[in-house]
Amino acid sequence: MAIAVFLCASLVVAADPQSAAPAPRAITLDDFGRVKSPGEPHFSPDGRSIAFDLGGQIFVVATDDGLPRAVTSTGSSAWSPTWSRDGSALYFLSDRSGKNQLWKLPIKGFGEATQVTTLDRGIDALQFSADESKLLLSFNGTAPNPPDGDAKETQDSKDRPAEKKPPAPWVITRLHFKQDAGDGYLTGDLADHLYVHDVQSKSIMPLTSGRYSEAEAAWSPDGGSVVFASNREQEPDAGYRTDLWIVRSDGAVADKPLARVTNDDAVKSEPKWSPDGKSIAYITAADGVYGI
Repeated sequence: MAIAVFLCASLVVAADPQSAAPAPRAITLDDFGRVKSPGEPHFSPDGRSIAFDLGGQIFVVATDDGLPRAVTSTGSSAWSPTWSRDGSALYFLSDRSGKNQLWKLPIKGFGEATQVTTLDRGIDALQFSADESKLLLSFNGTAPNPPDGDAKETQDSKDRPAEKKPPAPWVITRLHFKQDAGDGYLTGDLADHLYVHDVQSKSIMPLTSGRYSEAEAAWSPDGGSVVFASNREQEPDAGYRTDLWIVRSDGAVADKPLARVTNDDAVKSEPKWSPDGKSIAYITAADGVYGI
């Protein structure tokens, strides 16, 4: 980075000998703090614009002039910009309501964004079905409550002083008992399960349940199935192995709940469907665990 800065300064001096170049100085930690990196860039359906997030805001830049425009305000964080199928709106995740929820912003005039989901739990990732009618969600433990559910906070509960309770002890019942997330310790044997949230009806339907966790799920192109990675061995905490599984997204799981796609000792991750839905690409490890 220091070489690039020096070369740019040299070119300016060469082009305009009359201008006074600032004296070179060493790069400091403050300089690194001022460097911002855009993330999650996505082309609009017509290919004329790119949406990306930067510093907690969503920006849109035209592909022919390169002048980014902030379309969300400061004061809250916004990320994961996703274009609607017709390109008329941008979906994104934001914590402006207090929890990470889905918002929708019209592209014409970039007016006010409207909140799409009002779940009692935050959304970690934005995954629409192909027809944009459903969201694929992952939550730890029990299912989230839909809007106006039992978890709705009343004015009485807001006014009531918080009851002080002694901290509960850590009760460890798993071989995998700690990780670098949340509180650190894993208690309660709570698994991560998949849910489908209907955007129109606001209903929530579980796709998986039980003692095993599911991760890195992805919609099939027709929206009828979901593929995910999971360690569903007798003792999943005893090894790193994961396999790919497929579940129907309509909840019709009575006869055959899951279809197993892989069956070996290696780690598999990040499954993605081919456009025709006939194949699934995924990442695996040559040595079983680390050689991705």
